[in-house]
Amino acid sequence: MKHFVDPHNTRMLYFNGGRYLFPMRRSVAMRWGVSQTGTANKRHMEVAKAGRDEKKMGDKPTTHRLGNSTSQQGVPSEGPTTFVGINPPCFSKEELSEFKSLVVAESREAIVGGRAKKPADSIRRSRVLWLRSDRHQWVMDRLWDVAVEVNKNYQYRIDRFQGPVQLAIYDEKIQGFYRWHLDIAPRTTTRKITIQMPLNEPSDYEGGNLEFNAAGTPNKAPQQQGTVITFPSFILHRVTPVTKGARYSLVAWITGPPWG
Repeated sequence: MKHFVDPHNTRMLYFNGGRYLFPMRRSVAMRWGVSQTGTANKRHMEVAKAGRDEKKMGDKPTTHRLGNSTSQQGVPSEGPTTFVGINPPCFSKEELSEFKSLVVAESREAIVGGRAKKPADSIRRSRVLWLRSDRHQWVMDRLWDVAVEVNKNYQYRIDRFQGPVQLAIYDEKIQGFYRWHLDIAPRTTTRKITIQMPLNEPSDYEGGNLEFNAAGTPNKAPQQQGTVITFPSFILHRVTPVTKGARYSLVAWITGPPWG
């Protein structure tokens, strides 16, 4: 299976105060089984309704036209420009420290794909903690506000989170890493936007770079503590091995109706 990333250019772009890296013309060509997961939140639905439907956007910059098969849904193989967004923090340093303490105390070894019975450490090596919505709804509400704001540029149809928010540790003790991957899979095809956030400063560790594939050349995203990094979930990315210290991060996925 091939992954294609064909950048239009690699200039920094600016929208609504956010910096945008790597505008891409052709991102990733893959096909998966259809799946809808996650629980709708009334507040999220109400806010999302204020957004625009990509089916009605004509040839606007971030419109995507996808196959409408009922058994399989593709993600954009060719289409308009998409962006990796670099946005200001939405949590205080105290809140970021609270997340870090939680994942240190309660994390477990990560698995890949959702159905695996044991960790797939050839693909990913890290420890994770899933935040329960009944205890951390305020976290999801804050992230949803971020999603709605950045979606003014993406213009996808979004209506909820896909699963809970994830906290992760990539530790030097196990040379934590996550190989090149997409944030879509057979059970998560309708993920639209990924939100990723470093919980500690890059001076706390070596390695652990969040990188995006641009025509076979990795491009590193800024990793300052609290920076909100947003990108379409179908863009190829990785976390390089941590060789010293530990990298802590928060990840959330925004989903919506099947691409169409």
